[in-house]
Amino acid sequence: MGHSRGGMDVLECAKSLPDGMQLAGAVCVAPATYKEWEIPFPNVPVGIIIPQMDGDVISLDGSDIYEDLIADTQYTSTAELICLKNANHAYFNTQLTQPDLNHEEANLAKLMPAQQQRDFLAGYLTDFVKSAVTTGQSVFASASPLESSAYGCDVLLRVHSGTAKMLYTAESDDLLTCAGSAAATREIASYLPDQNTVETFKLPDGSSLGRYDLQRIVWSGTDSHVTIPAAGDITVCRFLDIDMALDSTDSQNSGGQPLTLLLTDADGKTAQSAIDPSAAALLWQEGALTEKTGWDGNPTQEYSTFTPLVTMRLDLSKLDSIDLSRLANLQMSCGSSGGDSMMLRSISAAA
Repeated sequence: MGHSRGGMDVLECAKSLPDGMQLAGAVCVAPATYKEWEIPFPNVPVGIIIPQMDGDVISLDGSDIYEDLIADTQYTSTAELICLKNANHAYFNTQLTQPDLNHEEANLAKLMPAQQQRDFLAGYLTDFVKSAVTTGQSVFASASPLESSAYGCDVLLRVHSGTAKMLYTAESDDLLTCAGSAAATREIASYLPDQNTVETFKLPDGSSLGRYDLQRIVWSGTDSHVTIPAAGDITVCRFLDIDMALDSTDSQNSGGQPLTLLLTDADGKTAQSAIDPSAAALLWQEGALTEKTGWDGNPTQEYSTFTPLVTMRLDLSKLDSIDLSRLANLQMSCGSSGGDSMMLRSISAAA
């Protein structure tokens, strides 16, 4: 069992298929953006696996490939990004028995056994082939809720439907309305130090995308909330997908915080849903603030582990008290007397 060097190899394979054969789907395992790649990607289901402790592609470039893919307006299939926790680069290959050469010593004790990592890949690939061929979708495209474990391993999932209706993105000029102690600011996570404004928050970054636009939302107390202008007709949609992550550099998040969503239609009718704090999107990522030398030679701080964005999924079939054809906004509030801080990327409704 080997692994691919990147999503770009899939493009080359798709071009060279014999006559009469078609590409049914593509899985990129610990991919690297080692050369310029072209858009559009083949319009087929895509799965991208990024091992959390990759000591080879240490910037977890698969996250950038996923962002480029879902930004492609010609892509109308389903895609998923899987952060496989406690996995490294080498263990996807049966011919390699040692951890990655560039692996940080402190992470070695946390690595899952090599066979467990390969069993995950075998199980996922088997189900991906079945799903892509029989349904034309990736494995987790219709899963609800999106679990935090799969095939015996801990995972963090982002899921995208190419036909999803985008309701809000962090790049939007629409203002978020804050009440109580809540505050929202637009941030940029970038590998370029003069563009990075997220301070110690550490997202995977690579060479193709270069930046993430995010909304940082911070509040404390149950009387605080933020209202997001996520308006539209979502009657034909099954899920509301919120791409976000808790800021693990904020100690108030370490115990896990419940989150309450309140959807309001144009007539002012509301539907409320409480998100369990054990949901994958609300999990605090284990790590600590570390000091490193910046590009300018000056000391800087960053979190010791990546905090990938995760899709928090809400089943819309359970919301029958509002008119989903006239959604007006979405309100988020912290469900405890403590505090909370999160990074928001986007909100979409998927069929």
